[in-house]
Amino acid sequence: GQVIVMPKEWAQKKEFREILFAELSTTPKDPVYYPGSLTNRRSSLLQYENLGDNRCSVIKSPSCVPDDKVEDDDIVVVECGTPGENGFNGHSLQREIFGPVVAIVELPGGADGDDPLHYIEEIVA
Repeated sequence: GQVIVMPKEWAQKKEFREILFAELSTTPKDPVYYPGSLTNRRSSLLQYENLGDNRCSVIKSPSCVPDDKVEDDDIVVVECGTPGENGFNGHSLQREIFGPVVAIVELPGGADGDDPLHYIEEIVA
């Protein structure tokens, strides 16, 4: 799996997500081959689906293998929330998924008036 970290108050985060989903839907997916990856993917999918509130999306994309119709290879995007806040779920951050899961984490701050250097030094680091 992969993790995307973004500022919670970033004005462009909605547009970023739209572009991310569009790119993921057109990027050819690789077959999942690593042992346990499909089980880990399903675990993340169920964990975030059960939270509700659109915390999980399955992105269908073309396969890089001709005639591959395996839906378990589709990318799962999960919304972890903000660490320390109600509703945060770090399930997908605490496992080595080795499969098509993208976890999005929002860190506090990042509004337009915030100093980017301060944000990196104090919040992200």
